[in-house]
Amino acid sequence: MNNLWNKFCCCSLQTGAKLVGTFSLFSGIAGFIKAVMTLSSGKSNDDNMDDSSTEDTTDTGTPLYSILLIISSLITIFVSILVVIAAWKNRKHRFLLPWLILNPLSALTGIGFTFYSAILHWIEQEIAMGIGYAAASVIIAGSLL
Repeated sequence: MNNLWNKFCCCSLQTGAKLVGTFSLFSGIAGFIKAVMTLSSGKSNDDNMDDSSTEDTTDTGTPLYSILLIISSLITIFVSILVVIAAWKNRKHRFLLPWLILNPLSALTGIGFTFYSAILHWIEQEIAMGIGYAAASVIIAGSLL
């Protein structure tokens, strides 16, 4: 039974932590680059909207989305660096705590956002998309159990 907790797939737990931390670090860097490119391109929904429309949309082209993505990417990068340091040093177990807190919160936020998107599609009479988003949120929630 003790051997079960010392393995990650076919490698050691320390190597698995290095792999997961490195992957998380690269995804944080990719999110940061995407947000900076979106923000620097100057694309905004304001360019595509009529003057008579005052509807506030939160599309992926808005500066608010890009700023939030930059902040979340920087947090992910910082926490991932802590995981990689903990895996290399093998004595810094407290460095894993922020990552262990951040990932379930991110997953729950993703499930909530996906379910929210399903409701929005149902309201807009896009039933097939709504069912797809609802199924995705159920699958994601089920995989976390």
